[in-house]
Amino acid sequence: MLFMRALVIVLATLLASACATNSAVQTDKGAAAANAGPSIEQRLAGDFPIPSGVTINQSDSMVLGGGGSWSGRIVFTTSSSANETFLFFRDQPKSAGWSLVASLFSKASVLTFTKGNRSATIQIDTSTFGSTNVSITVGALSN
Repeated sequence: MLFMRALVIVLATLLASACATNSAVQTDKGAAAANAGPSIEQRLAGDFPIPSGVTINQSDSMVLGGGGSWSGRIVFTTSSSANETFLFFRDQPKSAGWSLVASLFSKASVLTFTKGNRSATIQIDTSTFGSTNVSITVGALSN
């Protein structure tokens, strides 16, 4: 009987926390700075730099693993211009050990990086509402 009561409490807690989950996660620069731990972006992206203050689209994102071995896709929007976003991704991954292999700056910009046996492709597009859409896809290189 005591076991059943404990099980019901655990299940109710899990259900309540699942109902509180949003379909998109909005991060705030001030809140991220105030938090001593890593931002939600860095918890998702592990060893790949993500700008702070972005809105992650959870329905289009899928991250498997973590740290320096994650793979998948992270999709988000940022209020930074496509130009600023391109410059961020051109420079920041290098400081995290990623090597720029190719880049194309245009209406739909693309950058490709490698690190060890993994590759990362970043696509940057301007939305019709003035924000910038970004998709980062990371996976293992084929042998």
